Amino acid sequence: MASLLPGLLCRLSYGVDGTMRIEVGCNGKQLLLLVIISIFAAIYVSSDNPPSQYNIEGFVFDADGSAAATGTNLSLVNINRSQNTSTFTLNAGGRYSVIIDGSGSEIIVITAFNETHVGKKTIALPQPDGGITVVGDANISLNDQPSLGIPALNDTSPTTNADIRATASYSDQENDAGSVQFVWLINGTIVFSETFSNAGNGDVLSVLSSSNFSRGDRIKARVNSTDAFYPQGPKESAEAAVENSAPRASNLRFFPESPTSVDDLNGLYDFQDEDGDKDGQSEIKWFKNGIEQQALENSSIVNSSNLAIDDKWSFSVRPADGDIFGSLASSPNVTINNQPPNVTIPLFNDTDVRTEEDVSASAVFSDNDGNQGNIIFQWLVNKVNIKNETVECCANGTNLTAALEGTLFDKNNEIEVKVIANDGSSSSPEKTSETAVVGNTPPRSSDLTINPAWPNTTVSLLLLYTFFDIDGDLELNSHIRWLKNGIEQAALANQTSVPGSLTTKGDLWSFGLKAGDGESLDIERFSLNVTINNSLPRAQSVSISPSSPKTTNNLVGSFSFSDPDGDSSKSDFRWFKNDIEQSSLRNKTTVSASLTKKSERWRFEVKPGDGDGYGRPVNSSQVTVQNTVPVAASPKISPTKPGDKNDLKATYSYSDADGDKEKGSRIYWYKNSKRQSSLTDKKTVDDKLTKVGEKWYFTITPKDGTSFGTIKTSSKVTILK
Repeated sequence: MASLLPGLLCRLSYGVDGTMRIEVGCNGKQLLLLVIISIFAAIYVSSDNPPSQYNIEGFVFDADGSAAATGTNLSLVNINRSQNTSTFTLNAGGRYSVIIDGSGSEIIVITAFNETHVGKKTIALPQPDGGITVVGDANISLNDQPSLGIPALNDTSPTTNADIRATASYSDQENDAGSVQFVWLINGTIVFSETFSNAGNGDVLSVLSSSNFSRGDRIKARVNSTDAFYPQGPKESAEAAVENSAPRASNLRFFPESPTSVDDLNGLYDFQDEDGDKDGQSEIKWFKNGIEQQALENSSIVNSSNLAIDDKWSFSVRPADGDIFGSLASSPNVTINNQPPNVTIPLFNDTDVRTEEDVSASAVFSDNDGNQGNIIFQWLVNKVNIKNETVECCANGTNLTAALEGTLFDKNNEIEVKVIANDGSSSSPEKTSETAVVGNTPPRSSDLTINPAWPNTTVSLLLLYTFFDIDGDLELNSHIRWLKNGIEQAALANQTSVPGSLTTKGDLWSFGLKAGDGESLDIERFSLNVTINNSLPRAQSVSISPSSPKTTNNLVGSFSFSDPDGDSSKSDFRWFKNDIEQSSLRNKTTVSASLTKKSERWRFEVKPGDGDGYGRPVNSSQVTVQNTVPVAASPKISPTKPGDKNDLKATYSYSDADGDKEKGSRIYWYKNSKRQSSLTDKKTVDDKLTKVGEKWYFTITPKDGTSFGTIKTSSKVTILK
């Protein structure tokens, strides 16, 4: 190995603090300074079995004392192996791997996986250029093993009703966390184990539940530990035997809870023993008004002959399981009461209960002591207590009665009454009646009327009434009868109306009603009679013809008459001119043309009557007398045989039925059938405008200033020489 390392070891020295300093160089050039502080064994081994793993910690510096450069790699290789290749992985071949990041003084951890590093050994330190520096006699110190104490039980005389605790101390000089395991043994058999995997220096506690052991069992705890390198133990506690548990007496009570002078008084209690032992000759003592009754010692019953009203009794129990006594337990006091009174089962005084009626019940009070008292009546509706009433009683054997108002229950409710008698000191057992079911109450009807009150044959008869049901039931299956002139109309059974077509003027109508709620019917009740009155006639289609009259036309009023009762028309007619009634035309259907003038407004009113009354008056649409166009007659040209030296004159006669004067008539002249526009509306043609042989005529369209009449044409004339 020495031949492999020429010139690589520059200097090896030891500091005053015992650390080893290695200065490493290549060809006389100082490269690295390695300071090895200590080497620790990682797991425990005996002295004749060297450790298989070590941790070496140190610092690496450059020659000038600064931190090694970032990325510097350092590999340590076992000198007993030929491999010296740098690696970053750790394996069983003895290689070491360290990456120096150069950020400062960096701790190097070097781990060996062979059995060569015990005591003084040589360490090979590879150099960056591939050389190796050998350091001999490196000092290796082993890891201190932890300390584990003997476990101690918290109770050396345990009983079956309490858990057992054990503690063991654990310590490690390097403060390494350890793993401590507790193993519990009962009668030499492991029943429970518990491991504390990250225990620090101090006591470690484990608990064994009492459910794991019984009286007479032998219990001990065993512990083991390790700091991940050195196991310790096992160590065992002293063995403890489970002793007998003292019994307990609890829930001391009496039966009956409220004793009377005629009851035997029983003292009861609950016996508990953690070991499952039976009650074995427990000690019982009785006390009356605080004084021990020695004659009753260890008796569980006090005969009624020893009891008197208002005495106060108690008892004590010192429980025993046949081996030992438990703690003394005492009952509360109980007072001896008088005998309670009696009461009979309550009976309803009316089994047919309805909602509008009160219901009552009675029961008989009695007391063997002859005491007076009362009865409390508790009324229940559908199992809910809604009323309580106390009825005082004066003597033994008295029958007492109480009532429940009908406003407190409804149909189909179930009613019960409970009674309790009391004599001032005690109460009887509760007695309950049979259940009464509230029956249906028939509905009622009122205010039976027919609408309208004054009907005629044009309207239907509609029955009206008020329905009431005390049970709140809706109306269902009511019976209706209609009567005309006192005779039932079977076809109208259960109808709520009668069509007007089935009525006749003068008939008397009424109806009978039995209101129903689906279960019961009310008695039949009747409405008052109504009389079918006269139906008024109607006038329709009232009009005047012609609708656009002229002064030459008569005005004719017309209408259609109808009467529901079939009565004949006795109607009243009226004519209005410019909205003023023309009384001379009363009840006339025609107005002569001679009575009308252009522009007058006429209307015709009919008040339909049937002899018993009049219907609503109806007016026709208003008509206005229109203008009558004028008439032109006998048009001719004068002279009838004109020469070329004669003027032509147009002549005709004009007439207007309205008396309007001629105004705006239109005249056209025609020469040889061609209109002469320059002569329009001229009545004379100058002879200078005519020639021999020409044929002339004219047309006249008369106008009264408003309208044109019919065009008329004259005969033709020929111009002669």
